[in-house]
Amino acid sequence: MRRGWRLAALFALAAVVAAAVLAAVWGLPPWNADSGVESPPPRRPAKPNIVMIMVDSLRAESMSCYGYARPTTPFIDQLAADGVRFENYFANSSWTAPTVMSAFTGLSSIRHGRIGVADQPSGEFPTVAGVLKSAGYHTLAVTCNAVAGSQYGYERGFDLFDDYSMIQELMEKAPAESEGGGPNALVAAAQAVDERLAVFALKHLEEIPAGEPYFLFIQLFDPHWEYYPLDEYKAMFVDSEYAGEVDGSYWALRDKGPDGHHLKTDADLRRFIDLYDAEIRQCDDAIKGLVEALRASGRLKDTDLLIVTADHGEEFMEHDVLSHGKNLYEQGVKVPLVMTAPAWLPRGTVTAALASHVDYLPTLAKLGGAEVPEGLPGADLLAFRGGRWTPPGRDAVFMHVDLDDTGARPMIAARSRGAKVIRYLDTNDTCAFSLVGDPGEERPLAVAGTPEFERLLTALDGWYAEEKRLAGIK
Repeated sequence: MRRGWRLAALFALAAVVAAAVLAAVWGLPPWNADSGVESPPPRRPAKPNIVMIMVDSLRAESMSCYGYARPTTPFIDQLAADGVRFENYFANSSWTAPTVMSAFTGLSSIRHGRIGVADQPSGEFPTVAGVLKSAGYHTLAVTCNAVAGSQYGYERGFDLFDDYSMIQELMEKAPAESEGGGPNALVAAAQAVDERLAVFALKHLEEIPAGEPYFLFIQLFDPHWEYYPLDEYKAMFVDSEYAGEVDGSYWALRDKGPDGHHLKTDADLRRFIDLYDAEIRQCDDAIKGLVEALRASGRLKDTDLLIVTADHGEEFMEHDVLSHGKNLYEQGVKVPLVMTAPAWLPRGTVTAALASHVDYLPTLAKLGGAEVPEGLPGADLLAFRGGRWTPPGRDAVFMHVDLDDTGARPMIAARSRGAKVIRYLDTNDTCAFSLVGDPGEERPLAVAGTPEFERLLTALDGWYAEEKRLAGIK
C-alpha cells in the first residue's frame, strides 16, 4: 500500500515537473492541476495598470507583423513577439464613431446607437472606463478625433478625457487654418500628431499617485488621412522620382472626381499607399516612444497589460473605394490586436481565434476585478483555464455600417475563420466570400447552395434580429 502511494506520488511529481519544463520551453504559464477551474496565473496582480493604444485607420494587412513586406511596424512587431497577436481580429464597423463606442460599451452600433456622423448614443450604457473606475482605477483618455469626442458622450466614466489639448495646440500654431473645415480637418492636415498625443498622455499620468492602478486610453491619428509624414519617414517608403499630382491630400483627390476614380495611374495609387505606409511607421515610432517612457518611469511593468489595436482599417481601391466607412471588406475591418503582459501572458503567441471590439469591456472589467455588466455579447480575451491562457472559441463575429452622409449602402456582415457573408440592408441582397481561396474578396459568391454560407447567413440574420429587438428597433 505504501509502495503504491509512493509510485502515485512519484508519477504526479513527474507530471508536474514535465509540465513546468514545457512551460519554460514554450513560455506558457505553469500547469494547473485543477484543469476544470478557471484560475488567475501566478504573478498577475489584482489590478494591473492597463494601457490601451488604439490607432486610427490602421489596417492589419499593412503591418509587418501581419505579413506586410515593408517594415512599417518594427516596434509593434517586437511587442507581438513578446505577447499575443490575434490573427483574426475585426472591428465591428469600418469607421471611428461606432467602433470606439463599441470598444467602450461592449455593444454593437445597433445597440449603442452611434451609427451616423450626427447620431448621439441611444442610452446610458456602462462603459469600460466607468466600470474600471468603480473598481478603483484612475481612468484617463487622450484623443483628437472629434467624432469620438466628448460632444458624443465618449467621456463617460473617465476622470480625465483630453480631446482638447491637441486641437488647442494646433489652433494656436495655425489660427488661420483652423477657421475652415473644423477640428478634424485641422488635425488631419497636421504632421506628427501622435508624438504630441503621447506627450500629453505622459503629462496627465504624472498626476496619478505612484502605485495606484490606472487605465489609459489613447487614440493615435497619424495613419488617418491626410497623409503628410515627416521627411525622414517619406524617405523610407516614398519614391522620390514620382512626378504626379498626388501629395497625400485625400480631399484634394476627392474634389477632382468621383471618389477614388481620379487616381490616373498605378503610380498615383502607389504614391498614396507609400505615404500611408510612411505614416504607419511614424506612428510606430510614437508608440515606441510612449511605451519606453512608461517603462522607464515604472508606470508600465511586466505585470501590466499593454494593448495595441485600431478602430478600423483603410481601403486603397481594392473594391473601387478610397477611404473607409463604406464597406465591410477585410481592408476596412480586419485590424490588429497585440497584447503584452510578459509576467503572465504567453510570449510569441499567434491565435486564429475570432475576436472584436465588443470583447474589450468584459475582458478589462474582469482583469481589473470589476463586475462585468450583464447582457454583453463579448468574450474574455484574457481567460485562463487550467492555468493556461484560453482564447475565445466563437464561430463568427458580426459587423454593421450605415454611414449615411457618404452615399454608401447600409450593410451587415458575419465573418467566420474561412468565410464572410454580407447582407445589404437597402435591397436585402446577399453575397459571400470563401476567404480560404479568395482572401482579397474579389469573387463574390451566391449564398444559396453552400452549407457554410447558409449557416453563416442564418447566424447573421439571427444576430441582426436580436440586436434590433434589444435596441427597441422594429
